[in-house]
Amino acid sequence: MEIFSVFSLEKQLIDQLIESFFRDQSIRFTGKDDDTIYFESTTEDKMAFYLHFENDLEEELRINYDLREQEFLKCFFGEKKPFLLDISYKEPDLLYQILSEFVQVIEVDYREQGTPLLFSDPFEGFVEIGGMGLKQVADE
Repeated sequence: MEIFSVFSLEKQLIDQLIESFFRDQSIRFTGKDDDTIYFESTTEDKMAFYLHFENDLEEELRINYDLREQEFLKCFFGEKKPFLLDISYKEPDLLYQILSEFVQVIEVDYREQGTPLLFSDPFEGFVEIGGMGLKQVADE
């Protein structure tokens, strides 16, 4: 499984994103422990997503992001400490579909003020989804 990360200054956005996984009809909730929610495919009995929501941000940054990326995060969020949701996945198309639908839902409320979201793809680095994310840094 690969890991896609979502950073936000607003915990409610992370919670809304998690709810998007619960609503998706192609996956089903299979369990939860102290820091992870598990979903499997509805068509196959295999895990589709692990949502890891209780992260030690400093440790995650040190282990998974180089200094340039860490500086980029500091530039994007300023002095504020963002919330982090790590999403382990096997099917990138399904993940991007869920993320795109999530962005469409929140877009009306957040477009004007600049959504404090940042998406990190394990292969592409920081990415934009539905006009939110990386592009906002370039616009400032």
